[in-house]
Amino acid sequence: MRRNPGVRYFTRAGSLSGLDVLARELRQPLGPMLRRHGLSLEQLADPEARVPYTEWSELLEDCAQSWHCPEFGLRLGMIQNLNVLGPIGLVARLTDTVGDALRAIERNMATHTSGSTLELRCPAVTSRAGPDRPIASIAYVPKPHTTAGRQIVEMALATMGNSVAMLIGEARPRFTRVTFRHDAPQTNRLARHHFGCPIRYGAEMNALCFDGRWMELRTAVRDPTYAPIVNAYLERTREQIEVDVVESTRHFIGALLATGRCSRDAVAKCLHLHPRTLQRRLQEHGVTFADLLDAVRRERAMELVERHGLPFLQAAMALGYSSQSCFNQAFRRWTSTTPTSYRQDRRRVPAGRRG
Repeated sequence: MRRNPGVRYFTRAGSLSGLDVLARELRQPLGPMLRRHGLSLEQLADPEARVPYTEWSELLEDCAQSWHCPEFGLRLGMIQNLNVLGPIGLVARLTDTVGDALRAIERNMATHTSGSTLELRCPAVTSRAGPDRPIASIAYVPKPHTTAGRQIVEMALATMGNSVAMLIGEARPRFTRVTFRHDAPQTNRLARHHFGCPIRYGAEMNALCFDGRWMELRTAVRDPTYAPIVNAYLERTREQIEVDVVESTRHFIGALLATGRCSRDAVAKCLHLHPRTLQRRLQEHGVTFADLLDAVRRERAMELVERHGLPFLQAAMALGYSSQSCFNQAFRRWTSTTPTSYRQDRRRVPAGRRG
């Protein structure tokens, strides 16, 4: 998968909890494998250490191949649970219901890893039982251009399955189904045994689906003692390490402008987000998609207009405008002058004095 050289994603080293245990079970030396990917045993000893997301994903794929264990990621996730999420797992224990806990995990996932998000979907819950019961889902969504392969995805869903089991207080809950985007492996017997439900491959999303009524259950591991302290910590941490959705949106706006198809929906698709989710996250940063589109266009317009000889119609097309007149109106709104006057004025200013 193609990487985005401008974005560097990380994850807590706690994500690798149990890796040493699984290596011993397989009778494989862990140290050399870690060094091959620029990691160390010392990093694994500190669950709050930051590990590059790409190296983490490639490490799991390498372990699966080199150690002849195609279900390596799944097996690692099977020995993880809510506790591997560190502070997020703790805040989940502070909530009243399973739904509140899962929403807290979804909201704070950026403090655990910046390379992926969780998307929780739950329809309105009714009191009806039987085949019409509502289905909720938790989707694991890698960020654009990450190298998230089969191993990291299966590990993530196995870990979330165990976390849900802890929250509802059942050792082996009956999930509705599990879906994976990757192709079906030669065998999925271990996955079917672990999840205990139908598994579909080649699906639209990587998701764990379950009875929506579980969302209203009381959290089985509830401990509200440190709620204010933990919530304050997560709020600060999320602000510090979350990959800025604003910058990611600006990046894809710039990439899509000249195509004439630069819309909120198109950018959301590039970010692997639902358009409403993108809108909500931008609002959390105090901006809208329209604000960013206008800002990127303005910055790009200044560059294009200063290029001597570039026709203004060509500049308008590069910015996604349907006509030169639309471009002229926007340019006048930004600068209180026309593109022609702006270009002429810039020609009179020595290059070294331009601001």
